[in-house]
Amino acid sequence: MPCSACVPFSFLLRGAITKFDYLQQGIAIVLIFIGAKMLAEHWISQWIGKSQQVVLSLLVIVLCITGSIVYSVLKSEKECLKKKNPLQIHSTIKVVHAHATGYCRRSWIVRSEASPVVIHTLLTDSRKLINPDTSLFFALTGPRRDGHLFIPELYKAGLRYFVVSEKIIARNYPGAVFLVVDHVLTALQKLAAFHRSKFTADVIGITGSNGKTIVKEWIYQLLQADKNIVRSPKSYNSQIGVPLSVWEMDAANNLAIFEAGISQPGEMQQLASVIQPTIGVITNIGSAHSEGFKNNSEKLREKLLLFKGARIIIANGDNTLIRKEVDRLQQPAFYWGKDKSSALRILAVKKKATGTEVSMSHSGHKFSVQVPFTDEASIENAVTACAVAVYLKTGITTLQQRCSSFNR
Repeated sequence: MPCSACVPFSFLLRGAITKFDYLQQGIAIVLIFIGAKMLAEHWISQWIGKSQQVVLSLLVIVLCITGSIVYSVLKSEKECLKKKNPLQIHSTIKVVHAHATGYCRRSWIVRSEASPVVIHTLLTDSRKLINPDTSLFFALTGPRRDGHLFIPELYKAGLRYFVVSEKIIARNYPGAVFLVVDHVLTALQKLAAFHRSKFTADVIGITGSNGKTIVKEWIYQLLQADKNIVRSPKSYNSQIGVPLSVWEMDAANNLAIFEAGISQPGEMQQLASVIQPTIGVITNIGSAHSEGFKNNSEKLREKLLLFKGARIIIANGDNTLIRKEVDRLQQPAFYWGKDKSSALRILAVKKKATGTEVSMSHSGHKFSVQVPFTDEASIENAVTACAVAVYLKTGITTLQQRCSSFNR
């Protein structure tokens, strides 16, 4: 039976050998040295004293063990960045340019030594893996989960391309490519921003405290028959959802509609760089998602960062705060509201049993639309969607027909 002290020591030794790949070789060299010393002890004692032999033995042991550990660490780092898998990206746009060796619609072509690989899908949720051969997994870390923990599972499922921020021993995953970055989320956003920059179609960026998703869907309903539209799925408006939405842009699309949501200062700038809207739409400003802001003015200013560089901002001109902050940007604005200066003027709102009739005026032309809702929020959201359609020169008759069939 092994002694009680030997058992934990053996576990420690086994763990150390597992962690440091070349420690076993270092130990082997030490054992060879000890064996050789024992065989030549009589000859060595004639030249070196006992105390010197002890010092020499300790020096050899320390050098061998320390050297093998250091070499293991350096070799492991090199394994992660070795030429066999040269696709290393850092969280800068340069990286994407350097390694996006080809580009085709919604595909990112990365190149390894063997052959180009076309990436169609950006994956952040291991449960949604469908096409492992053409998917790139972003190992996001957060308070509830660490994406790196899902790498073994995804590798077994056939996925071979990963964006990581932690050291990965690549030789444990033959054939896999690990793109090493400082911040995985930033890399995801940078790649989506690069993808967005390849297209010149109009992009509508929608933000606000409430109504973003329904306004997006109603704009889509008003314009889908006339344009090839890509839009955010569901409520994909977060730091992760926005880049995944923008990745869906395709050369065939002539209009994109994306929503952006924030909950604290400093978040919109990242989303703005990804969406890069040409048309900005602000729905309203309320108490939703206000926990990170001092007041509505601060929150609105943060949201309006989305529209920096936009060709036009479409907003409710009757809302004093919104008008003040939009005017402060000194960018072209298309206001809707009851004010006489509004580009789309609201002349009357008549609620009925089955819906609401909204009378409007634009460029001297008066018309009315019927929407199947009577609540104030839905009416405001419907008018916002109509304002976008009017700005994009949708015909009045077409607008009237499509507004009547709005659905939630």
